[in-house]
Amino acid sequence: VTTVVGAFFAVAAFSTVNLPAALVSAVVIGGCLGFLTYNFYPARVFMGDTGSLFLGGLVVGLAFLINNPLIILIVGIIYPLIMRFVFKELHPYKILYASIAPILTAFFSTDTNLSLIVNIKHSKESLGIRRRLNSIVMPIFSSFGRGGTACVTAISFIVILRSYSGLGIAFSDILWIGLVSFGLSFVLGALPVGGTFVAISVICSLYGRGFDAGYLLLKPAIPLICAVSCAIDTVTALVGSYLIASKNKWIERKDIKKYI
Repeated sequence: VTTVVGAFFAVAAFSTVNLPAALVSAVVIGGCLGFLTYNFYPARVFMGDTGSLFLGGLVVGLAFLINNPLIILIVGIIYPLIMRFVFKELHPYKILYASIAPILTAFFSTDTNLSLIVNIKHSKESLGIRRRLNSIVMPIFSSFGRGGTACVTAISFIVILRSYSGLGIAFSDILWIGLVSFGLSFVLGALPVGGTFVAISVICSLYGRGFDAGYLLLKPAIPLICAVSCAIDTVTALVGSYLIASKNKWIERKDIKKYI
């Protein structure tokens, strides 16, 4: 898993020309692959708590090194806490484990339609969500439940505002940004690719006050911004579908060893 995550961060680092982060990511990939050769069944070496905790900390550190801790915060902390304490899910991280392939598909393709196909497959085969529910709820979440797009759009526009002025942003402006970003996320279903960039450009135009072309400041980082928002949208759709299926008992519990 950490090898795949390392590859994820390596691509993100190269896309933003962040050579230190790319080098650390490459070291992580090489180290994990070297360990894996001795960890295949029957395993000759076992990684204990020290190794696993170190890798977990390293992954979080890489997220900050590429200046993108948002995906770790939302996917790795907020969603598991909601599943654990609100919906009483005893093992929330198994859902994230099942979503690794959909997240990577979303990140590298930035296409919500493509990631939707992978999402439906893994939610059925790994999480046991019944296809009758899955075929309805998952596309709805994919089209209209784009929380990642709304969140990334709002944060990106705040970055644009702060880049123009060091002054604080009024609470009324923050409220307006949040509401408009949330509203725009509902009308991006027809844009499976690049929806976040469109949302950022639209919110700049709506805000006015000389910020109409402010989205151009983020143009070099748009591929990464779209990738992160698509990955969060994908995890949102999977988590939402799982919670609805679990609530309505339209789910067949599966052992984690049988996950695809």
